[in-house]
Amino acid sequence: MDKVGWNTIWNAVKRETTASGKFKVGSEEFYQECGRRFTEVVTKTQVYDSVNSRSGFMRSKSDSV
Repeated sequence: MDKVGWNTIWNAVKRETTASGKFKVGSEEFYQECGRRFTEVVTKTQVYDSVNSRSGFMRSKSDSV
């Protein structure tokens, strides 16, 4: 089901980017914008855990943290 969810978000982002009319569909700029928007949507709406998504507080090497 994860694959379905991620594909649904990706396709929605592509449709949104296409509808903006700012980018030629299929161009490098189009996919860069899709990637930027996909990351924005995922980080604000999905629960996920990775080293890259942890807060600075969680990454702190200080023993007092």
